[in-house]
Amino acid sequence: MINSISARLIIGVIITLSLLMGLMVLDVLNKQHKLLTQQATQQAVAVSKVVTNNALIPLLNNDLNSLRELVQNTASLSDVDMLFVIDNHGQVKAAIPEVYFGQQLNDEISQRWQSQLFNGSEQQPIQYWHNEAQLDTIVPIRIDQSVVGYARVLSNTAFIQQESARLLHNIGLYALIAVLVGGLITWLLLRGMVSQLSQLATAAQAITQGSLQVKLPKFNGHDEIATLGKAFELMIQSLKAQIKELSYQASHDSLTQLPNRAILVDRLHQAFERSQQTKHHVAIMFIDLDHFKEVNDSYGHETGDALLIEVAAIFKKTLRPIDTIVRMGGDEFCVLVEDIDNLDLMSDIANTLNEQLKKPLLVNDKTVFISCSIGISLYPDDALTPETLLRNADSAMYRAKELGRNGYQFYTSEMTQRALERVHLESEIRIALVNQAFTVVYQPKMNGFTHRLIGLEALVRMQDQQGHTIPPNRFIPLAIETGLIVQVDRQVMRKAMLQLVSWRRKGLNTGVLSMNLALKQLQQPDFIPFLQSLLEETGTQPEWIELEVTESEVMTNPDVIIPLLEAIRELGIALSIDDFGTGYSSLAYLKRLPITTLKIDRSFIKDLPEDHEDAAIVSAIIGLAESFAIDTIAEGVETEAQKDFLVAAGCHAIQGYFYSQPLIVEQAEAYIRHYQA
Repeated sequence: MINSISARLIIGVIITLSLLMGLMVLDVLNKQHKLLTQQATQQAVAVSKVVTNNALIPLLNNDLNSLRELVQNTASLSDVDMLFVIDNHGQVKAAIPEVYFGQQLNDEISQRWQSQLFNGSEQQPIQYWHNEAQLDTIVPIRIDQSVVGYARVLSNTAFIQQESARLLHNIGLYALIAVLVGGLITWLLLRGMVSQLSQLATAAQAITQGSLQVKLPKFNGHDEIATLGKAFELMIQSLKAQIKELSYQASHDSLTQLPNRAILVDRLHQAFERSQQTKHHVAIMFIDLDHFKEVNDSYGHETGDALLIEVAAIFKKTLRPIDTIVRMGGDEFCVLVEDIDNLDLMSDIANTLNEQLKKPLLVNDKTVFISCSIGISLYPDDALTPETLLRNADSAMYRAKELGRNGYQFYTSEMTQRALERVHLESEIRIALVNQAFTVVYQPKMNGFTHRLIGLEALVRMQDQQGHTIPPNRFIPLAIETGLIVQVDRQVMRKAMLQLVSWRRKGLNTGVLSMNLALKQLQQPDFIPFLQSLLEETGTQPEWIELEVTESEVMTNPDVIIPLLEAIRELGIALSIDDFGTGYSSLAYLKRLPITTLKIDRSFIKDLPEDHEDAAIVSAIIGLAESFAIDTIAEGVETEAQKDFLVAAGCHAIQGYFYSQPLIVEQAEAYIRHYQA
């Protein structure tokens, strides 16, 4: 095996020259062979024509002596092997060798040629190569246009092979000399370059083994080797800079420049070792930004990225310099807190972070409201490995979200079980969607003054595969979090609207049917076309239905939500603000909202009429709605005293257990028949 560059180059040059010379030799030989062949055919035709020109008169006069003399004289030529003069009957009149005299040539070739000559189909000389060394030529003997015979000459062309062999020998000799001279010149040119190339090869090998501490020779001049050497020096410098940059990128988040998970795990191992010596706790805070997806969907990813950078800056400013702040991905962060001798410190840090993030943030000229949910797990109490500690903090964070967000929770062993239950519940929701297993119940909405039915609210219910009922407050939040609420809403809307049309066709006055509309559903690009299609598919009139959206979801991004609500109103569908009074509505936005009804949240109803603060709030909401010409309805009404207070205050629309709990289809139909207006 040849490892030397110079040897490879010399061998490469020799092979290349040999191939080129070989091609040249073949080309020359081919052309020479064609030339010699052409000369042989022309000479054979010329000899044949001499014979035919001189054989015409003797052949016509049957002068056999003259023909024999002509043939013998012509045959004395060195390249003539056989010669025949044949009449138009195919009989040989003169021949060399003479043994053929008086015979007829009956071989297949002779018969074919004679037929072509004597029937007039062939006017030109005919030539045929029997092999590489013998050429067969036939020339017709004519009087005017009539063929009276022909001359046939078999020529010896061995000289062609002899000439080709001689030429091959000479050319091969010259080619060999050229190859050897080319190889020698190449070796002389390479000898001065190999030394520097060898040094570059040694440096490259060192780099591949991970070492950039290599010494290169001084490259002078401007030839290719010098240019390569200087480029090699620049490459080493660039590699050093890139390795430094890649090392940083491998351990830091490119957006926020915070450390990433790899650094966190490494520092956790170190923190555990120090904790074993100091006996102090180590804590992981797993932080997830609440409603970050809504900001991303509403304002775009550019604003979302800017928000993450701003949040990272808040963390750096709020936390201690010794704390490790890490971005885990998306809107999730982790904080490693060491040397904890008092667990109250973690509560203080969590409360401080929550307070800082609750403040309005100006991001890309947009005011954004955000909060966070925090999960906390402790070493060595909750886990003994970094992976388990992170997993437990993550579980605690989800528990904080379940409890209303904008808060923190410490890890407990129960959270692992809750996480498993959450996975199981999500699976049940997906199965229910596939099986169309969600059912709809209907809660009446009554006029508290006339006690007549004014409408219904469609509410979704779910059972697992074993037939156990799953409360809405369990599966709906998870459906919203996973995005499955979009499919759930659409399935419920279709079922409810089909049932509404069925009741209407029976002549029942159901009033307006209310259906809940999740923010994720409203944000779907195809929601308005879907709604139009559903109205047509089910035969539902727009004025028969009302869609309810919660105040808190509307106020997440009112500038984006309001145009979507206006598109729904343009279809002729009524809109209601659910849970009114629990969000952060301003009068300016309330004036812009294209709504028809305010639904007073049950939290203000349950203590009426005894609670004077709730009574004042409810009266204010009713008065506010009247000033904007908006209807009101109270939900969660359970007592006659609550109903009487609301009616007296001007809110006649009542919904709650005082009149009826949610009813299945058969019960709802009976209720409609009894209380319809």
